[in-house]
Amino acid sequence: MPMELHPSPVTITTVPRSTIAHTYHKEIDAILKDLRLCSRRLKSALGAFKDELRTLERLYYKCKNQHRMALFFKRVPEMRRYGRRLNELDILERVDLLRASFVGLERTSDQKALRSSWSHVPEKPYVYFLTERLTACSTLVCKMRERLEKAYRHFALAMQTGAFVQHIILFVAISSRMSVLSSELEEALQLSILTCNRLWVIIHPTGTHATTSQQLPSEPETSRPSHIVYDLPVEDTGQPVSRCEPIDTSTSVVEDLSMKMGAKSEMRGTPPSSHLTDAGEHATAQASKSAIVKVAQKLRIKKAKKKFDEIDEIFGF
Repeated sequence: MPMELHPSPVTITTVPRSTIAHTYHKEIDAILKDLRLCSRRLKSALGAFKDELRTLERLYYKCKNQHRMALFFKRVPEMRRYGRRLNELDILERVDLLRASFVGLERTSDQKALRSSWSHVPEKPYVYFLTERLTACSTLVCKMRERLEKAYRHFALAMQTGAFVQHIILFVAISSRMSVLSSELEEALQLSILTCNRLWVIIHPTGTHATTSQQLPSEPETSRPSHIVYDLPVEDTGQPVSRCEPIDTSTSVVEDLSMKMGAKSEMRGTPPSSHLTDAGEHATAQASKSAIVKVAQKLRIKKAKKKFDEIDEIFGF
């Protein structure tokens, strides 16, 4: 459910200091110091932001009749809208009301009373309401800073045309200044949210954080099974195939030639070994070796006589 633009304020209710355990007193003192720091940072940043917004309002009413159809002027109403929305939240007043509740006040007009020691502690409804407002304001500031950066780049490009430079320079300066102030506001808001969460842990019995509206709703346990088993067919990966080692072609050629020469000698009608003398065996062995060498030389000569064209000489083939 989206948050309302103007939610009804929550009445601040407090409980006396005696209802809080003594072990939390030092923690509450630290929380009050952080709230004072957040209030000062928000006051300075929002004060400068309101000054820039007032200047933007005057420029808007001065230029809208003449430049409302111009491209560079399209970003000005958007900047004005985000600034007015931030002012409507009045986040500084809500933080000061939280500080005043610790001393039993319902208004922030008495600044001296805020410096006194705390005697009360606010209850859960207002702390929860303020945490939601701070979270919504932080989201708005982040979005506004993003749009201001885009407006700055848009004005910088429009300045290059040279038309209405005096107005565009003012818009560039305002958008840049508002973007810097948005960063400071974001830091102060984040510190305020953390401080409210620390206070929520003290006053809430379960000790959970107050920023539950920004979290996603939890799903029931039945919709999230712990494990799921799928019946998928087993993939047949096959068996590994062993690759043969590369064959040495040089030795195989010589062996083939030797086998062929031996077969030829057998076909010629070589006499049995009983009738061969040692000299004859030696002569046939020498003849077979010389024939093998001649065949190998012929193969080399054929390879050497291969013609090379000019392209092969260029590329080294």
